[in-house]
Amino acid sequence: MDYDEVMGLEITLKVGCPNNCDYCPQGILQSRYRGPREFTLESFRRCIEQGQVPVRRNLTFMGAGEPLLCRDAVPIIRWATLERGHQGSLSTTLRGATREMVDGLTGMPFTDTIIHVPDALGEMHFNPDDAWCDVFEYAIGRWRRHRHFVISVYGPPHPRVAPIWERSGVPFVNFGLHDRSGLVPQGATHQHLQPSTRPVPVPLCGKMFCGHLFPNGELYRCCSDYALENCWGNLNETTYLDCYRGQAFRDYMQSLTDPSADPRCRHCNDGYHSINPEDRGKTYENPCPRDGEE
Repeated sequence: MDYDEVMGLEITLKVGCPNNCDYCPQGILQSRYRGPREFTLESFRRCIEQGQVPVRRNLTFMGAGEPLLCRDAVPIIRWATLERGHQGSLSTTLRGATREMVDGLTGMPFTDTIIHVPDALGEMHFNPDDAWCDVFEYAIGRWRRHRHFVISVYGPPHPRVAPIWERSGVPFVNFGLHDRSGLVPQGATHQHLQPSTRPVPVPLCGKMFCGHLFPNGELYRCCSDYALENCWGNLNETTYLDCYRGQAFRDYMQSLTDPSADPRCRHCNDGYHSINPEDRGKTYENPCPRDGEE
């Protein structure tokens, strides 16, 4: 599958995820986030259109919480992919989803469709009931022809999930846990996560040039920035590309080459993701060229 081949602008459609998984530091995110808790179709269109997000930039509907808990999730995703023309990626636990929502997302031009299911160890704090199991089995039937459709779990699957999964024949994928650049406390998950210290200069990563968009319009470093430490700008006030031409982003990129600096990317144990074709000419010194320079 192309999970590590195409990076996209990460989208958190709603802040505040009831799954509260052990491997997602929701507490620090919710203590620091300010602004609207979820996108509406109108506010999302404004960010993407007025922010001039290039259509060539994939949109990853995953973010720091369950996307389908956003009331406008389906119209937002359909507008972005079918009307504006972005390719997209969806990762969902199906928390809050209905059969009608599954139907609305069937046939989308996703590069990846991932259903992330509850585990047997309780690290996703969600016990699947009859209604969820029904939607899960229905979604498998409707989405199994999506390009790169997989079911993922961290650890062994929940006992109610396993038989449905086994009957489906859909590939098993475990992407592996990581500690959000040191934000997940050690011992919080069943897999011991070793602290990571990367060499200098920190290798360039596809996620460095994509960002993570929240409902208040703010664009942050990547999907590991639960602490909201590195904001490049606000798409309600400036454009997507100008966020990457600003001083905050340039200073951060320079810190990746400074042995005395301690940027979060030095402590990322998620590995380094392939850089998209449109970003491969970017450097530490010129991380977001002006129009005509790319």
